[in-house]
Amino acid sequence: IGIAVGDVAGHGISSALIMALSAVILRKLGKRFRSPRITLEKANNDILKYIKQSKISYVTMFYAIINLKSNQLTYSKAGHQPGILIREDNSLIELKTEGIFLGMYDDEKFEEKKVDLMSKDRVILYTDGIVESQNRSGEMYGNTRFHKILLKTKDIPCKKAQTAIFEDIEKFTKGQTIRDDRTLLMMDIE
Repeated sequence: IGIAVGDVAGHGISSALIMALSAVILRKLGKRFRSPRITLEKANNDILKYIKQSKISYVTMFYAIINLKSNQLTYSKAGHQPGILIREDNSLIELKTEGIFLGMYDDEKFEEKKVDLMSKDRVILYTDGIVESQNRSGEMYGNTRFHKILLKTKDIPCKKAQTAIFEDIEKFTKGQTIRDDRTLLMMDIE
């Protein structure tokens, strides 16, 4: 199973079109290649062709493949927030790899890593709009708060956990204008 979350620099129709195009490119390449690293490398070159003709400067992405037979997660990222893996014992692992934004340079190389998944693990993918949400004083929600709420909600169903996390962000920002998208994808491993 392939899973991905991405973000485009900028806002508006141009950004939405580049993101939609990036999703189509990733879907097409994901069917051809079983390596997130190779998929991102190929996607980078395809996206670059379209970005050169737009006002958009780059796309970030975290892309992973879950092998259901081996229970292994293979992942790579392109300038995006690291994915997060929470274990049953409350350990929180950031799924980091090296790799620059998509669409900036020709023939970029990306790092790929693997991690074994265990029963009751939770995998989280998200956009920077979550951790960069600001309160009235300009303070960011940040990784520390985000990690705490992820651990606090790890034993409740994903949908309820997502609701609790967004409520916590809203409480922190106290109704401040949302300046960036807030995307949160959660999966429990059975």
